Amino acid sequence: MMGVGNKIRPGDFVDVFFVFSRNETQEIDRGQARLLLARKRVLAFGNASVDGMPSADAQNTNANGQRAELPRTAVLSVSVDEINKLAVSEGMGRLLLALRNPTDTTLPDANLFAELPTLLPMARGKPGQQAPVPLTDIDRALAGLTVTDFASGGAAPKNAKPPVAAPVVARATPARAPAAPSSARPPTRNEVELIKGDKRETLSY
Repeated sequence: MMGVGNKIRPGDFVDVFFVFSRNETQEIDRGQARLLLARKRVLAFGNASVDGMPSADAQNTNANGQRAELPRTAVLSVSVDEINKLAVSEGMGRLLLALRNPTDTTLPDANLFAELPTLLPMARGKPGQQAPVPLTDIDRALAGLTVTDFASGGAAPKNAKPPVAAPVVARATPARAPAAPSSARPPTRNEVELIKGDKRETLSY
């Protein structure tokens, strides 16, 4: 992490940028740099914190009066649903801090961009219910984030193959037997035999 020449002090506001380089796993198909978090307050930088910030000389000098190692860690105030972005960015790229003018309170408009897909799918609502509301805070953090979706903004990769449509199978319908002429005798269902003396007669009904 680069801290603008180690000039950051606890209580300052910074913008966090990340830099991705194209990797061999094709999870990131091209390098990119993007604003990750805007106007985040610095709670601690190195050994200094907002609770008890030592002087600049004390920060860079140890107990023996020798030059101490420059700070390498910054603690920022972020919401829980932003931690996934930080974790993915730190694991796959490099983070940069840009010092923000304390009077500059501008923030990016999140409504201009599509919401990133989540790793865990949302449960479907019951029949007749409206679509689930967008996830926020702890629910968004639980839903997770993949490197590919974060790097591409949720768009399908350029080299992704379009889905193949299932082949249409034509099935022949068996021909039906021609209808019997109207004059044909209807099929008999029941028969009874009458015997009168030496005469026999069969009746159908």
